[in-house]
Amino acid sequence: LFAYLLPGTYRGQPPIRSETCSKQPMAHMNPVHHLPCVQTKQMCHAKVCVPTIYTVLKSKLYLTQISANSNCSVEQRIFRVDPFQHFESISDVFGPENISDLCRFVEALDSEIKSCCDNIGLLCLAGMGKKQLTSAVLLIGAYLLLMLKQTPENIWDIFKRLSLEPYREGSDSSGSLSLVDCWQALAKGVELKWIQPPFVPGIWGCIDIDEYDHYASLCNGDLVQLVPGRLVSFPSPVELPPGQSFRDAGGSRRFSAAYYAEILCALGVTDVVALRGIDYDVAPFRAAGIACHRVDVPAHLPARAAADEFLRLAAAARGLV
Repeated sequence: LFAYLLPGTYRGQPPIRSETCSKQPMAHMNPVHHLPCVQTKQMCHAKVCVPTIYTVLKSKLYLTQISANSNCSVEQRIFRVDPFQHFESISDVFGPENISDLCRFVEALDSEIKSCCDNIGLLCLAGMGKKQLTSAVLLIGAYLLLMLKQTPENIWDIFKRLSLEPYREGSDSSGSLSLVDCWQALAKGVELKWIQPPFVPGIWGCIDIDEYDHYASLCNGDLVQLVPGRLVSFPSPVELPPGQSFRDAGGSRRFSAAYYAEILCALGVTDVVALRGIDYDVAPFRAAGIACHRVDVPAHLPARAAADEFLRLAAAARGLV
């Protein structure tokens, strides 16, 4: 579950040394960027239309959704949630925020709450819609867990009266992911010390947020460590002409095996397991001393035999997989 929710990178990884970083991304693909730490009207009493104000922490933290048609208003110090939210353009796909957005939100919210006067509560504003509300609840729950040490069950007791939307991977998904699942995954990451509140801004235990943004960017390879020090994921490479490390086409950026081989070798990866077949030349991986394996997973959920084979390969690997 932690791997599903929080693909992060290990602190201290070498930077990607590739021409990709210096080339201009396609117009529709944003380069790596950082959200502003706080999206709020500093110490102002802004009139905001709120049909309902939901208490998270009495006299301290509240949640509401903006309604353009509402006639009621309240004066509060506000904190906007939407700069930390990103939704898939595919209507059937709805997943939790990644580790970068989650940690930046928690840092910003914690800073804003600490700067509030005792008699002024902080009002978190979520956009209209069940997805927007669910996403806001996940982020606020992460704050309660990471900074206030509340349990997933106690956090759910706060929000269980709200009408929320389950996470899903598509219309044919055989299961859904709940908010409690996500908070339990986060709690497991805390237990294993993979993620910890930062003593230095941007460094959350094993996860360096700037490093995560760089590696996970679609412009740089969409590469993440699912389990720190053990499992790395990246899209299947494509066959490209010699000397060409990436190709922009069809609204996406794809990379060669040679491009990934250099990065994976620097990360300590010793084995690559292809889950969707191999339609590219594996020679760059083998030249870098990386063994190549194949485990076919044709659907969202692998068969038991495929899962067992993957776990066997992971256990036998000398380094990261």
